[in-house]
Amino acid sequence: MQVDALLCDAVRVREQLLHILGGGVTRLYRYPFPAEMDVELAVFIALTSSEATVKHSLKIRIAGLDGQRISDIDGEFEMSPGEHSIAGEDLHMPLVVSLRKAPLPAPGSYSIAILVDNHEVRHLQFYAGAQPTAGPPAAEEPPHVR
Repeated sequence: MQVDALLCDAVRVREQLLHILGGGVTRLYRYPFPAEMDVELAVFIALTSSEATVKHSLKIRIAGLDGQRISDIDGEFEMSPGEHSIAGEDLHMPLVVSLRKAPLPAPGSYSIAILVDNHEVRHLQFYAGAQPTAGPPAAEEPPHVR
């Protein structure tokens, strides 16, 4: 089993494909804290044919840098080969996990662990902070010489 994942602004699954908007988020700027994450997690699971037909547990665990659990999302999945599957072919399962309402208690570093059957298969890190302030205004362009 292989699991890939990205934090994204938005994700949809259509025709077994992940349609991703703003994928690869590593910084969340929110104000004030506590705040909601307001992102989605795109997950792509590749299963061998023998792994696919077994029910698996799935856990998404969000934790602070100190390891303190912020939120857990639990589920299960299994997959049966489709009519166009080739014998022995890996099966692919795209998933969207909404983290829109997941809490961010304070600014800082956070991690997302993806566990399948109680084994960590993927780990992501991100930083949450207050919206950066705008810097000094850009210098005006020098007048053009003709």
